[in-house]
Amino acid sequence: KLFLAEKLFNSLYFEFKEINDSLSDDLHIDNFKSYIGTHFTEEYLCNFILFNSFPNRCVKKTGSMYRAEGFNDSEPDFYARINNKAFLFECKDALFKSSAKVSYNLDMIINEISEKLYYTKNEKGKIKKKAILQLIRNSERLLTESNIDKNVNTQKVKIFPIVVVQDRTFCTPGVNWIINKWFNEELKSNYPNLLSHMSSIYIIDIDTLLLIRHRLRSRKIILE
Repeated sequence: KLFLAEKLFNSLYFEFKEINDSLSDDLHIDNFKSYIGTHFTEEYLCNFILFNSFPNRCVKKTGSMYRAEGFNDSEPDFYARINNKAFLFECKDALFKSSAKVSYNLDMIINEISEKLYYTKNEKGKIKKKAILQLIRNSERLLTESNIDKNVNTQKVKIFPIVVVQDRTFCTPGVNWIINKWFNEELKSNYPNLLSHMSSIYIIDIDTLLLIRHRLRSRKIILE
């Protein structure tokens, strides 16, 4: 069922993209993939699922709630806290390139994972942070600034960084090990003050999250 639903969603996306590409400039949506990712996947679908994955008694905030408060610098896509357990989410609708999938080339596959979940670098050497670095940055903010959660106990909090992906290819066995390697290297090299507060980083696909959201809400399944 998941496979069929994913195929239907991807087929619809490419059909809508073709329609968008054929529209006149006044109706055409620039950066269609980014638009869908921001306005549907992140701001609607991820927020709906995650908000309904945690009990009402806990702290819950969406990216749009942070932006409404004036937070406009790589705010968390979603944040939740149950007592001293804080959950930071980054939602990514990036697609794993088919050329990398079928390449049988480990370097190409690792490079694709890095570009989608770690960072990219332009010709001038400027780094664009992706999920791993965004989660680390917001974990640091949680401990040192009050704009993410002013009531968090910064001495006792345990942080659980989670990447929600649309493309289940990123949940292939081995990918989590790779991103944890980069994650731990970053912490040890640049953020040693975070080490005692951090859990390992996790990847979960949005379909699985949708299926288990009620069990997460009732705490029959726990993310920690």
